[in-house]
Amino acid sequence: MDNYKIITITNKPELIENAAVWFHDKWRVPAEEYRKSMEESLESAAPVPQWYLVMEDNRIIGGAGVIQNDFHKRKDMDGNTCVW
Repeated sequence: MDNYKIITITNKPELIENAAVWFHDKWRVPAEEYRKSMEESLESAAPVPQWYLVMEDNRIIGGAGVIQNDFHKRKDMDGNTCVW
């Protein structure tokens, strides 16, 4: 457990590609959608979107995103959490 670290994509943008693929593998949403959201989080100081990864050494073992749209029909509900 000592090797686990929680990081933000804004602090490690070089992990965007791996993170987008990792989330895609879990949820089957196109990796490009994750990539765009993660890149948007780098460009804005807004609280949404934000992306977090749980790392064990150099391997992604968990992740979470605070996102505008979690691909549901309730567009009035924003600030969704995407967790795996």
